[in-house]
Amino acid sequence: MILWFPTQGLSSLIYFCESLVHNLPESNCLVIAPIRTTAWQSDPLGCIVVLRLSSPLHEEHTILIDSLADSVAPVIKQFYEIETLKKTHIPDPEAQVKTYYEAYESDKSDFGIGYDVYFKHVEALPFSNVNLSHYEGYDYVQVMDVIVVFSSEAIAQTLYDRSIVPSHFNDIVDTTQAVHLNEPVHSHIDIERMR
Repeated sequence: MILWFPTQGLSSLIYFCESLVHNLPESNCLVIAPIRTTAWQSDPLGCIVVLRLSSPLHEEHTILIDSLADSVAPVIKQFYEIETLKKTHIPDPEAQVKTYYEAYESDKSDFGIGYDVYFKHVEALPFSNVNLSHYEGYDYVQVMDVIVVFSSEAIAQTLYDRSIVPSHFNDIVDTTQAVHLNEPVHSHIDIERMR
């Protein structure tokens, strides 16, 4: 039996300990091979744990397990680096929408400032730039082919197709999905009547 564990974070350590305790009674050996990119790296990227072999443990087994750990280390390191680059350089529109939502909800609860969320479907070819200069003065995010605008003031009707007053974050998600798929949802006139 071979297990692989990432070593970043407390939850990984807890999972490692629980899995080890759970599988230890059925084991006939215990080999823990740290996955390191360099010999002097103090914190390994993870570890490979071998608990059971079909034959008794020999030196060849430990050399093979250690070689396997050394072989996968560069691949795992690249996965971590790609994730780090994505988090720092590629914007996450869903997270930006959630950040705007939380900020506007905070202003609403602290200062009583109401707000609307406006949606505009934009026709664009893949990998083409959309002219968003009309939205410069607003808090906006492009999610797929939908512009989501947060504003405590009314915006020009040419800048949106639909608007809502969200009671939950899921209202924004559902309306964005509906605008993306061109499905009918309440028009801004119906929502004005609901207020």
